[in-house]
Amino acid sequence: MNKSDGSVIVLVCDGHQGDGQDLNSLTALVTQLLPSASIRVIRSLCTHPRALAKVRRQLAGDVVVLSPCRTHLERRVPVAELRNAVRDSWTPLKRLVIIDPTSLVTRTAPQRDRLHAIALTAAAFSEETFAPALAPFEFAFDGIGRRELLTGRLRRPSPPVPQLADPACLASPRCHLCVDSCPTSALTLRDGIPSIDRSACTGCGSCVTACPIDAILLDSLPRHEWEAYLERVLTAAQQLDQPLGIWWICQHSESPSDLADDLAWLQLRLPCLTAATLAWVVQPLTAGAKGVAVTPCESCATWWAPEGPRSLLVQKLVGTPTLEPLPGSSMWRVVTPHRVSSRIKLREPAATADALIRLHVSNEQLIASPASPLGVVNCDADRCTSCGLCIEVCPTRALTARDAPDSWALAFAHSGCAACGGCVAVCPESTLTLCRGIEPTELKGSRDLIVTRVRRCDACSAALPPLVLVRRFAAAGVIIPDDRICGDCRSVGRRASRENLSCVGTTDIS
Repeated sequence: MNKSDGSVIVLVCDGHQGDGQDLNSLTALVTQLLPSASIRVIRSLCTHPRALAKVRRQLAGDVVVLSPCRTHLERRVPVAELRNAVRDSWTPLKRLVIIDPTSLVTRTAPQRDRLHAIALTAAAFSEETFAPALAPFEFAFDGIGRRELLTGRLRRPSPPVPQLADPACLASPRCHLCVDSCPTSALTLRDGIPSIDRSACTGCGSCVTACPIDAILLDSLPRHEWEAYLERVLTAAQQLDQPLGIWWICQHSESPSDLADDLAWLQLRLPCLTAATLAWVVQPLTAGAKGVAVTPCESCATWWAPEGPRSLLVQKLVGTPTLEPLPGSSMWRVVTPHRVSSRIKLREPAATADALIRLHVSNEQLIASPASPLGVVNCDADRCTSCGLCIEVCPTRALTARDAPDSWALAFAHSGCAACGGCVAVCPESTLTLCRGIEPTELKGSRDLIVTRVRRCDACSAALPPLVLVRRFAAAGVIIPDDRICGDCRSVGRRASRENLSCVGTTDIS
């Protein structure tokens, strides 16, 4: 596990003891995972935050992890009061992270102790801006401005709006994955560039996770922070030999109370589960998670309900010996051992391809699904003119050219195809077709869609137009002589000698 960039202080409310936790065991587990951290159990921390003043001289550090108990929720103690009490006690403070007491779901007390220690350890390395994702119970009216204080009118803050990185997006002008993914039509294309309607945007983050080149960013959905957090959580679980499940929950949905398995579950909230692509489910499984569950709200249930397209896509993958469904809605676990990697990737489409390869998913047929982050491109070789326009517009370089002295090939890498459709739209001959889906047998490497023999001028060895293009011109009434002489050589009257390729004057050969 990476080292923190400061000395860590872990503060735990003694109210956790009322939830059946052994705080002595918790202290020992945190010390095992964070040997250099200072951990202290504070009496009535949630209801009397000023109790921190008694221990501020005993503990020194600039990174504070605060673990309030469920009393914090029941008595509605403002998070701002807890935060201010910590900041008043430790100055200067680099980071303050507050974990969510409702995110720890287990059936046994020992599991809860280990799960709590895992959550505290991972939070110690998280950025403070990541804290709202870990503490969704923070109230929307946590901060009150001067105008609101004087007028008494409290306005709910508007959701964060994605920010567009123009230079990155301009590199793929024919990709419109973000626009297609937006559930509220807040994104539209203007001159080939996405434009965001702030009044219609809900900050769900679906456009962020749909973009294959990180051209859109959203503060409430920091992909890199989520990758790092999941890596730390699953690494700590392996150190404690604790089987762990990751449970994704929409922030607009209530936390499930019933467990469908004996696993210890860490419930994590996202702004909306429309942003959770297939990688958010299968990637944790490759890094050691024993199960993954999804609980959407009414809005994101369109994708993640038991009969939603993303859940059905996972169910089709469950048909392999790798995964099996758990009782309940949208819950799965790994049944086949695989090589566990500590790395987590969430950027599509490579993240899904990487996870399926590591999980050894081996369906032999194409799994077509509108929820697939991957696409399969095919080409009609009899009509392709080898113009290369499809290569230029591909944002992920899934289409590449393979040049050889006597041949040219159009290669396709299924693991890199984001199914944006730009190649199909730009093809002047309409030779390309796209199917959104997953073909597990093609996730590794690439295959040649077409391979054409390159004809060369007998006089100067320049490449001649492919025969497909010659036939296309002929159909339009333009005849290109097939005498193995390029246009430049023909214009100067140059003929080829089969023996020495010498110039023979200016005789007209047209």
